[in-house]
This record gives sequence, structure tokens and C-alpha cells, in this order.
Amino acid sequence: MNKKVLNTKRALRDALCLLMQSQNVQDVTVSQLCREADIDRTTFYKYYSLPSDILNEYVDEIYLQAMEGVSLVKDRLTADEIYSFLLRQCYMYYENSNLMGCYMECNGMNLPNLQRLFVKEAKDLIPEDIDVYFVSGGVNAIITQWLLSDFDTTPESIAQRLTDLILRVIG
Repeated sequence: MNKKVLNTKRALRDALCLLMQSQNVQDVTVSQLCREADIDRTTFYKYYSLPSDILNEYVDEIYLQAMEGVSLVKDRLTADEIYSFLLRQCYMYYENSNLMGCYMECNGMNLPNLQRLFVKEAKDLIPEDIDVYFVSGGVNAIITQWLLSDFDTTPESIAQRLTDLILRVIG
């Protein structure tokens, strides 16, 4: 991606973050966003359809950065490897709590990236497809509840609890 495109996307992302301080992402209009970012509507529509697309792209970037170099594809994972993977996930949500809260509101209280990662990465780890979906859905639900409770416990505590639950399923 060239520098001009990156600068345009960064300006739109910054403008969206500023506007989300006073309103929900669903209420941000393309006109407001373009005015705040000092770009025209045509440029906006060149890259996005809706303001929420910017948020989704930003969360995907954060997610990919958090997962850089991580792979669960192997015959068997140790408890430490599962914990380490989950701890990275928990910190990603914890360190980006405002953004993740907006993302969850925008996407109907679900965390599709985390669930997709588990389904993709855990297919070789967990023998039954139904178990993969069970684990990914459970992790999704627990992290959602943790975010809704304003992170009432530490990322380490959540990662350990999730690790214990996953180990019981894949036993």
C-alpha cells in the first residue's frame, strides 16, 4: 500500500476515533467523517462502504499484530502454549478496550476474529469439528462477558481460566 493510501486511511481512522468519543459508530455519517478527516466522499468510498468498515479494518490490524508469529497447528499443544496464546488474546482486548467495546457494539456483541482463529487453528488440535466450535464459542462468550464487566479480572486470570476449560474439552 502506498504512503498516500496509508495516510488517507490513517486520517479516516483518526477522524472516526475522534467522532466515536461523542457518538456511537453507527451514528457517524460519511459526511461527518470526511469533514473531520478533510477528504472528499469519493475518496472515502474508494476504500470503504460504511464508517464501521474503518473500525472493522482497524480491529483486524490490531488482531493480526497480536497474533503475529502465533500458530496452533501442531499435533499437541502444551498447557503453557495454550495459555500463552490466550494471554496474547486477552491483552489485545484489554489494551484496546475502548476500541473493542465499540467494535462489539457495531458487530452485534460478537468477536468473529477470535472465533475464526480458533476454528482455523484448532482443527488439527481438536479432533471433532463440533468440539472446535464449542471451544471457540465458549472463548468468545467468556471474553465478551469479560469486556462487558469492564475487565473485572486480570488478563492472566482469564487466560488461565480459559486454558483450564480448553484442556478439559481436549483432554
